[in-house]
Amino acid sequence: MRSAICHNGNDWWWVRIHDTQPDMLATANALHVRRGGERDHNPPDTMACFQPSGFWYHVDDDGDMTPARKNGYTGTMRLVQGNINSEIVAHECVHLALRTYRGRHDDQATLGTDCGPNEESLAYIIGQTVRTMTDALYELGVWT
Repeated sequence: MRSAICHNGNDWWWVRIHDTQPDMLATANALHVRRGGERDHNPPDTMACFQPSGFWYHVDDDGDMTPARKNGYTGTMRLVQGNINSEIVAHECVHLALRTYRGRHDDQATLGTDCGPNEESLAYIIGQTVRTMTDALYELGVWT
């Protein structure tokens, strides 16, 4: 497995490139179970995933609870070697961006508190759109 740490302002996340899809699933599911989740959380045809960090809460001066990530850690993006393209990366970036938004602004963001059907649908739309645009711009000779 290859790894990198990515930064975006105050936020950072791991990118893990797994050699095989079964290895990616086993590693992702093991982390999910360690965090108290059920076994085999990801469907068997999953080719990538974003595993968000948890939230730590602090009490504001007015008594409200505000979510915060410890040291800016957002989560881990897991990809499979040989199955990485603009659509998959954009799809997982939607999950990463929404986790970042929830951590900075609103842990109850309107798409839900965690990845659910609405967030997944949005991620598919954005991923497909990015792939279509990337292909079109490449065909036009303007993609750099």
